[in-house]
Amino acid sequence: MVIKNYDEIHDELIEMLKGFVKQSADFQIDVYLYVDEDGIAKLQEFVNPGGNSWLNDDHIKIYSSKPPYDDLKKEYGFDSDEAIDEDCGGFFDDLADYILERNEIE
Repeated sequence: MVIKNYDEIHDELIEMLKGFVKQSADFQIDVYLYVDEDGIAKLQEFVNPGGNSWLNDDHIKIYSSKPPYDDLKKEYGFDSDEAIDEDCGGFFDDLADYILERNEIE
């Protein structure tokens, strides 16, 4: 089965990835992909502080944000949230395409 709402999920994943960089959480956050029997996908964030937990359900883990040791804005030289959007836009777009294409259900 192919993801029918691919474009919507793609855009949602890009925004999630940007958010992880902006918030620089001190804990791991996993992104789960769920696809129902009709091919409709949804994304869900799972806060995973120790990195050793998971939901015991029918998900596909497609991404894990790792906790930073320093503020990512400082580490990568971003001086604002807008700079992250501008400088990383293409990267997030390519990453979202790669993750979602890799997890399409045939």
